[in-house]
Amino acid sequence: MSDLTEDMFDNESADTCSSDMQLAAPTMTSYATDSEMLEPTTTVVLMVEKFLGGYERLEIKLRQNSSFGKLASLLRTKFD
Repeated sequence: MSDLTEDMFDNESADTCSSDMQLAAPTMTSYATDSEMLEPTTTVVLMVEKFLGGYERLEIKLRQNSSFGKLASLLRTKFD
């Protein structure tokens, strides 16, 4: 199963790890700051038939106010 997820939110985060860093104790984060909780998304699920048989399930997550033009460009990058 393959996931094609487009994160179209303005904030980006990256996990970094270094052997020189000391690991801090785990912290609790509030779901209220999670952009997915603040902005509703629409999940588009496609079943794509493979050339040699079988199917591949694709899940694409878009903001609800996104245009279908963005969906078309995502599909082109996946299948071109």
